[in-house]
Amino acid sequence: MCCQTHEQLLKTQNKLLYEYLRLTKKKPDKYTI
Repeated sequence: MCCQTHEQLLKTQNKLLYEYLRLTKKKPDKYTI
């Protein structure tokens, strides 16, 4: 159960990171990581 929850959290984090990177592509370079 713990492992599943942790894995789900990682997937959510990755999804949020992906969305962030996708959005930052539309902004100036100074906003990118």
